[in-house]
Amino acid sequence: MNISPRSVTVLGTHDWRKTSQNLSETIQRINSGNKILGPADDPHGIAEAEKIQSHQSRLVTANKAIDGGVSYVQAGQGYLNELHASLGRMSEIATHANSQMLGSGERASYGYEFNQLAQQLVDVLGSDTAERFDILNGFQPNETFTVKINDKEFTHTAQKDDSVKTIRDALATQINEDPDASLLVRAYEGDDESLLITSIDSTQAITYESSSTGTNAVISQGTAAGKPGAMFNGMELFAEKAGNGPEIFVGELESHTYEIPEAYLRIATNLIQLSGRSFDFNSQDLDTNELVQIIKGAQDEASATLGEMAGAEHALSRFKTSNEITLQNLESALSRFMDADIAEESSKMAKFNILSQSAVAMLAQANFGPQNVLSLLK
Repeated sequence: MNISPRSVTVLGTHDWRKTSQNLSETIQRINSGNKILGPADDPHGIAEAEKIQSHQSRLVTANKAIDGGVSYVQAGQGYLNELHASLGRMSEIATHANSQMLGSGERASYGYEFNQLAQQLVDVLGSDTAERFDILNGFQPNETFTVKINDKEFTHTAQKDDSVKTIRDALATQINEDPDASLLVRAYEGDDESLLITSIDSTQAITYESSSTGTNAVISQGTAAGKPGAMFNGMELFAEKAGNGPEIFVGELESHTYEIPEAYLRIATNLIQLSGRSFDFNSQDLDTNELVQIIKGAQDEASATLGEMAGAEHALSRFKTSNEITLQNLESALSRFMDADIAEESSKMAKFNILSQSAVAMLAQANFGPQNVLSLLK
């Protein structure tokens, strides 16, 4: 069998090019760390890898949302701790004023500090826009004052010993204890002994009217502007959120959400009686024993919300931990499709390098005969 040098050269060149290409691809895999260099290498593997990367992207997005939610509840907890500190000092002041024999100067001093703390409460909680009713002096017994909420009337007939405060309190008690109205509004005392009524749910349509009967009885009606409270990224922490707190995306699927508890403390039964109000510690009408109980109730309201915020933080942390574990598992799965086996590729590189060198040597040998003939002809 006669094999021409030309045939050997062609075959050797083909083997050398193929080996060189394999060697080049192996070096690329080692340098990049990727097993798949192009779609043709493993179409199925690339499709699966893209699915995994999509899952990873959603989980990373969820973790960013969780971080925002954790920051939100931590900010709320910080303000609630500040609120607790103010309420603690208010409790001390009210207890001292209730249990000790104090002169008017000392009581006025206590009252000044107490009112400053009450203003700090509204600085944290804020206040909602409220309907304001003022009962003017000059009324006589048997004259009536009426507040109408959604066609339901609440009326008080003045008695001999009534004052603006007792009439206002009587109306507020009727409203807050009514099974229908108490689901819609909260009535409380405002500045200058006015009666304020705040909507509990702004999605409910509420109408207000007022009237009085008698020669002297007068009730005026207006609006008390609300005040913003503590903020987080432009969102008021303790304002109404239509019955729901912020909803956080916490998982891989669109349906994986978590609703942070709403911290709507502006209308809390006891806090609303303290926040932003003025108290005269020299007034005979001020019941400091009752005030101590109101403060205790306010502390309970703040504590309950603080517990809900702490629970939300714990839940969000658990979601993030679960996501981190899933991300690690996805990274391992992605590695099986995409990451090159460096040890295996190194072995291939050594093999292809030897084959390449052998092909070069074979081509040199195949060209040796023709070179000798050309040399003789010269």
